[in-house]
Amino acid sequence: MIGMRDVCQRRFLPASSLQMSVGLSFLLLASCSGGGGGGGNSGGTAVLKTNPNASFLDQVAEPSSPALAGDWSASQEYISSTGLDQLNAAEGYARRSGGLPGGQGLRIAIIDSGIDVTHPDLGNLASTSWSAGGEGLVGNSHATFVAGIAGASRTQSSDPNDMHGMAYKATLVNFQAARPSDTAANGFVSFSTGDLINAINAAAGLSPDDLVVESDIMNLSLGALSNSDSTFAGIRTAMRAAASEDKIMVLAAGNEGLSADPNDRLQPIYPAAYADDSGIAGLAIVVGNLTSTNTAAASSNLCGDTMNYCLFAPGVSIRSTLDGGNYGIGSGTSFAAPYVAGAAAVVKAAFPGVSSEDVVNRLLLTAADLGDPGVDSTFGRGRLDLEAAMAPVGPTGFPIGSTVDSPKTGLSGSGLRLAAGFAMDQSGARHLRRAMAFDEMGFPFPVRLDEMVSVAERDHGLEAFIDGEARSLAMGQADHARITALVADDEATGSIDAPSATSFEWYEHNRKSLPLRFSADVADETRIFASLNSDGGPRLGLSADLTERRGTTLQRHAFLSPHHIVAQDAATAGVSFSPMKGTTMAVSTSSTVLSMDSSKTSLQRAEVLQRLPKAIDVRLEAGLIQEEGGFAGGRSSGAFGDQRSARSQFLTISFLGPIHDDIDWFASYSRGFSSIGEGEVVDLMDWSNTRSEAFGAGVIVRDFMHDGDGVTLMVGQPLRQNHAKATIDLPVARRPDGRLVTAEETIDFAPDAREIATEIGYSLPLDRYGDMDLEAVGFLRLNPDHDDDRKPEAGVGLAYRWRF
Repeated sequence: MIGMRDVCQRRFLPASSLQMSVGLSFLLLASCSGGGGGGGNSGGTAVLKTNPNASFLDQVAEPSSPALAGDWSASQEYISSTGLDQLNAAEGYARRSGGLPGGQGLRIAIIDSGIDVTHPDLGNLASTSWSAGGEGLVGNSHATFVAGIAGASRTQSSDPNDMHGMAYKATLVNFQAARPSDTAANGFVSFSTGDLINAINAAAGLSPDDLVVESDIMNLSLGALSNSDSTFAGIRTAMRAAASEDKIMVLAAGNEGLSADPNDRLQPIYPAAYADDSGIAGLAIVVGNLTSTNTAAASSNLCGDTMNYCLFAPGVSIRSTLDGGNYGIGSGTSFAAPYVAGAAAVVKAAFPGVSSEDVVNRLLLTAADLGDPGVDSTFGRGRLDLEAAMAPVGPTGFPIGSTVDSPKTGLSGSGLRLAAGFAMDQSGARHLRRAMAFDEMGFPFPVRLDEMVSVAERDHGLEAFIDGEARSLAMGQADHARITALVADDEATGSIDAPSATSFEWYEHNRKSLPLRFSADVADETRIFASLNSDGGPRLGLSADLTERRGTTLQRHAFLSPHHIVAQDAATAGVSFSPMKGTTMAVSTSSTVLSMDSSKTSLQRAEVLQRLPKAIDVRLEAGLIQEEGGFAGGRSSGAFGDQRSARSQFLTISFLGPIHDDIDWFASYSRGFSSIGEGEVVDLMDWSNTRSEAFGAGVIVRDFMHDGDGVTLMVGQPLRQNHAKATIDLPVARRPDGRLVTAEETIDFAPDAREIATEIGYSLPLDRYGDMDLEAVGFLRLNPDHDDDRKPEAGVGLAYRWRF
């Protein structure tokens, strides 16, 4: 028989004469919106044993409290668990953003001398166990101590004696690989190579009769020196078979620093020495013993040739569970190894779909460097760091291809900004919450894509009303031509807050420019026009007559000409002409560039104004809007698609006619259709064609109470998307081989409700020359922004204007 031992974020508007505006507005909202193996060979035979030199002190005093790092490290059980704080375990637990906590769903095989199944802190032991000979418990507390470090259960007890292990929700599987008869008088526990081979095969699920004990991770806090590699050839074969089954093996490096020969500690003992072996490398981790000051314990073996697969963890004066329901202190690589085994379970459970080799690689690459920079033969990769293992490695993003190792687009700068008239329902938000981004190592991290989506709100218009309207200043005029300018310091800031913490910017357009307009008669009934930084098209139909007929409104464009907003701050050119009496036609083109992000918008439109009998004017307008870097007034970037473009067509028909000498009626209906293109790089969204509409109707009453005054009443629906759907295909998980798992769902971005808004305006001239007037407006919005969850919103404004 061969044995084993343990190792242990006031406009000034001059006009033709200076104008001063004093106003007041009120917005009335109904709702604010290891003891290690010492000892050497015995009788010339390679002996793999537990270490009799590990000291256990029953019922030790409560350990000193570490610096608190949050709720985790403040808990009594955590405080009572020595070693966890040195490994940043509390921070690691708090870092978990997906998967299951504390190794839940994973099984750790404690291949050792046998666990005391009655210990109160080991209630997460599997109901089934494996025993080499079906015999009674080997009573030396070694396995019980190792089990407590790896995964003693967390009960949130305030008892200072209670503790929890690294993987506090993992299932521990008791592998009693030693027989009672194998306990020597000197305290060593020996294991036959046959029993260890059988235990490794059973834990790997390779023994048909023992599948109930198959585990994900094996902890082997045992080993021995050997002058002959062939002695352990069968164990190496078993480890290769376990690796082929994607099982993680954690092995204590050994405690040969206690040996008389100082060279004995330069390499790990067996079977840890096999960690870099072909067929095993990548699924095995060697663990050395670290003091509380991050130095190698004098007793610990070093990483040696296994440096690329070697870590260090605390192993001096470690507190854990003992047989008989007790607690004690122990030292050795045997007690450093289970921290790593537990960490492997915590990481694998927190990142569904990663392979065991991915987990091993992550623990190794995220370790805190110790000793010489980089990998070295003393400390290998360095100290286990659970926080670093649980945090993203490098930037996270969405893979462009079908696997996690494909090039990725970063989440920084990702966002979706929808124009007013769109909406996103709860089902869409739920789908977006399923998204997974991946770090540089292909590990999945949940992303709240729903928090990167925002919908613009329609401005109620009170501020603009109080500021007043622009007045033109004649800069040059001839019989048939006119140049006008607005002399103003117009700081039109279109800054919109970023919808998420990922630095997505909608735009910030700070304009201090001079709006210019030019027009000239070039023939009878024919005029050319141009403008810069202004919607300079001809004022036909409602757009001119509402003002001329004393109509005062807050935002008539929202109901009567909702698509004209894209022509603001644009360069415009066009021609108007009258082909016959009673008919006026105009065609124009506008183009605007938002210099902050080089997005472009162009508008081509054609208008016909026809005077019908009974002085009824009918205006028909058709337009084409082309957007580069935006769509339907919205924007997307990053994961939602960069530089998305759109092509929209709209048709507006409006009517204006008299009811009485001093009363006119008007009505308008607009319909739009948009085709939204694909975004660049990564585009999770595939938009269908959208349809939108807006309408309004009202009356204008002149000389209502006094000569020259006027009242306007208007009711309408601002622009609303009637059909706006996008199919969103999200990465939601990964497979162990690195292939992405995606989920596709069609989200309806059309609002369920309709906003119906009422506006009333009153204009009263205060002098005979029109230099002073008083204007008052009010509005009432039902289902503001087409949101049935928002309560009615109302506001009033009063402005006194004096021109001098």
